[in-house]
This record gives sequence, structure tokens and C-alpha cells, in this order.
Amino acid sequence: MINRRYSTTWVSLLVAILALFMLAGCAQRGDDFFDAERFEAAADMYIKAAEQGDVDKMLQLGGMYAAGKIAYRRDYRQALHWYQQAAAQGVVPAMFELGFMFEYGQGDIDRDLVQAEYWYRQAAGHGHAYSQYRLAEVLAQQLDRYDSDAAVRSYSWFLIAAHTAQTCEAEPLCKIVSADLFNYRWQLQQYLPEQQQLLAQQQALTWSTQAAD
Repeated sequence: MINRRYSTTWVSLLVAILALFMLAGCAQRGDDFFDAERFEAAADMYIKAAEQGDVDKMLQLGGMYAAGKIAYRRDYRQALHWYQQAAAQGVVPAMFELGFMFEYGQGDIDRDLVQAEYWYRQAAGHGHAYSQYRLAEVLAQQLDRYDSDAAVRSYSWFLIAAHTAQTCEAEPLCKIVSADLFNYRWQLQQYLPEQQQLLAQQQALTWSTQAAD
């Protein structure tokens, strides 16, 4: 006599395996189309893979829509949608992309420093050096006084970013942070009193120590 419980378990396992094969198949076919620069066909496959939970393809779709590779136009609404989907699954680069979109405003996506700060902070918490750097700049943009607690927090994030960038020096974005290419940290440092700089250094050290534990 067939044990129904075990039979159901095997059926569920088989369905899960088939779903994985379908997911991999859609992703691979999408990659093949992408390499052939058939971007709309690639997007169709990527959407199928993303709808089945492929977070890498969610991120890639966001980039394709933002770059205008689909239908020969940039679609920032679709880019926002797929970046949000990926970020919800913990994809750190997607969090950064959302922060960047909101910091500058793109297409019909309005500039929103509150949203930019939120998403940069999410990525920064995962040790993304360039998000830490951009978070510091977004905080600096909103300063009313250079001797305030907010200025200390901004400067501490610059220091945290510089420390994190030492672990990824070969990456282009980390080189920007290490060199302070846009002079963000340097500009704030010119106005911040020495006592506040020391306080920011202590905050940065505390954060980096806790993150390493």
C-alpha cells in the first residue's frame, strides 16, 4: 500500500526540482539573448526568472531599464520596480541603486533625499563603501550648522566609508571613496570644529568595531 504522506512529499520535491530547472533555463536563455544584444528577448526571459525569485535577474532588469536597453528608451519606473524587488530580498547593490535614483531624481522619479538617505543607510549597514560615502554626502547636503550633531554624523560616515574602502581598493567605486574624488569629506572637514571631528572619529571607530564583531 502506498503511503500517501511520503507520496505527497516526493511530488512536492519533484515540483520544486522542476521549478529550479525552469528558473535556471530562463536565466540562461536570457543571458544568451543578452550576449547577442537581443535585449527585449533577454528581458522576457529575465522577467520569467525574476518572477520565480531570481534576485540577480531582478537587479539586472533594473539596470537594463535604467540604461534604456529595452525598447530603446529609459524606463525609470520599471527600473525602480525591479530594484525595489531585489532590495526587498536583501540585494545590497539594488539598495544602492535606489539611493542613487532618489538622490538625483531620474526621469519621472522625483528627487527625494529622505528616500535616498533610507536606501543608502540600508546598503551602508551591509558594508557597502560607496553607499556609506553617498549617505555621508546626503546628510551633509541637509546641514543647517557645521558644528551640529548632524554634521558629526555626516563626517563619521565619511570616515566609516574610507575605512570600508580599504577592503575593496581594487573596485572603482571604492577608489572614489579612498581618494575622496569629489572632495565631499574634505569640504566638510574645513568647516567642522576639531572637537566635532574627534567625536566623529570615535563614532566611526565604534561603528566599525561593532560591524566587525
